[in-house]
Amino acid sequence: MFIRGDSQINTDAGDVTLCSVEELVLQHYMENGYTHGLHGEGSTLWTVIGLLFWDIIYHSEIADVFISLFQAMPLDFDTLDFYQSRKEIIEKRLECIRNWSSSEIVEEIAKVWEQNHGQTSLVSWDRFRDLESIGGLVQCIPPPVLAAISQRLLQNYRHYRSGFPDLTIWNPQQKVKTLIKLTSSKLIGRFFTEMENNRSQRSQRSPFDQTNFVARFPRLAWRRGRSLPR
Repeated sequence: MFIRGDSQINTDAGDVTLCSVEELVLQHYMENGYTHGLHGEGSTLWTVIGLLFWDIIYHSEIADVFISLFQAMPLDFDTLDFYQSRKEIIEKRLECIRNWSSSEIVEEIAKVWEQNHGQTSLVSWDRFRDLESIGGLVQCIPPPVLAAISQRLLQNYRHYRSGFPDLTIWNPQQKVKTLIKLTSSKLIGRFFTEMENNRSQRSQRSPFDQTNFVARFPRLAWRRGRSLPR
């Protein structure tokens, strides 16, 4: 547990506010130029992806993958068969995402959100407070990058769903997002920032390329066993 930096203004005299390391890091970035932040690990990006591929996941004409109205996913979702059985329609959607503008992606997400909100599914409906919040994050992710992450997850969800960054923070006005991976035992912070003007440079890289992660959280982060500058 940690003591929040705003304890003196948020509590009565003599009290402190205890928080997790994730809350402490979120507070730091909210005070330093970011406007939105979530501690959601993989569920944050997966909610975006799940909405974009909703019809393919839940309405594809694949036999015997749904046997109950209470299923959150098709029975083959955790297998390699999921992608192979739907390869043609998934790749068509991926191509659409690559070519859509961010505004068009937000429109597609909004349509699915309004039609299906609250249904049992892989989507974490309460992860974002509203559609505007999701739209702000989408504005910070270049469509080719979003398509690449989507393809990787859909090809092998069981394998790639683990290890996502703990925190996702973004500022839609500046079109900047940061993903932060924290290892609480050593307080290791790793993150990368995707900027619109870096799209061409990053488009050839894997969206999960660990070389894109740079530790730069003073006093809390470590990199290769050495303390970062204060």
